Amino acid sequence: MSKTITKQVAEDFLEDPYIDLNEYEAIDDDAAAVLASKKRDLRLAGLTSLSVTAATSLAKQKGDLFMEGLTSVDDEVAAALGKHKGEYLSLAGLQELSADSAASLAAYKGVLYLNGSPSLNIEGLPTLSDEAAEALSQKQGRDVFIGAISSLSDQAIASLAKMEGVLYLQGLTSLSDEAAKALANHTGQLLLNGVTEISDEAIKALSAHANQINLSGLTSLSDEAAEALATHKGEGQLDLSGVTKLSEKAAESLAGHDDLMLNDEIEELVKKYRPEEEEDNWWEGD
Repeated sequence: MSKTITKQVAEDFLEDPYIDLNEYEAIDDDAAAVLASKKRDLRLAGLTSLSVTAATSLAKQKGDLFMEGLTSVDDEVAAALGKHKGEYLSLAGLQELSADSAASLAAYKGVLYLNGSPSLNIEGLPTLSDEAAEALSQKQGRDVFIGAISSLSDQAIASLAKMEGVLYLQGLTSLSDEAAKALANHTGQLLLNGVTEISDEAIKALSAHANQINLSGLTSLSDEAAEALATHKGEGQLDLSGVTKLSEKAAESLAGHDDLMLNDEIEELVKKYRPEEEEDNWWEGD
């Protein structure tokens, strides 16, 4: 039998915050209203369902709200939670998200967890529709974490690229030319360390990105790709630490980049083509 947070349990919690509400799988509507009556962080990770009435009450609560046990929320519940008054809202266990729900949660003005890490984190979602990606793109000023999703449409990537902050796309293993062109316009850091397959044309497009790029999943680079990456002038590092195979010509090209992360062997190869730093000369006065 599931344990339910009743009005009495909620009242007891307000008197004794050491009561662990994570043990409860359900919450009564009147209990939610009681919990929302005071500013206090609420950890309700055991909840597996939430009514619209309870969500509406909890959204009025001004403390942080953690409900990682929910694997899905209907659009009405998401609309209520999107109005949450607290600074943090965690729905880290969500396994699906409709476009309407995404739009509602994107309106949340605090830090939104949709899995694990701060900011806008959608690592837990196995899929993300084009419509949901476009809705989430309206949430500005937050980093975007996408870990579990191994493929996204070009349209979804173009939508996410419009967001500010760091864009984590570690789950992607390949990237189309069109997607690379869209990501080149992203203003924040770009982490693509799961990508193992990418065309020279896509590399050329990414080279225009004006911030840090992580491509540490690549194990080799063509001469053309290395030449293109050497032109990358973005703020921050270009991470190619996974590359283990590089021609002399490619190494010579990469030597022109000011801020590379390479493994030790490739670093030594590239180093051969970098101009030697001039030693300081100290002249004694007469």
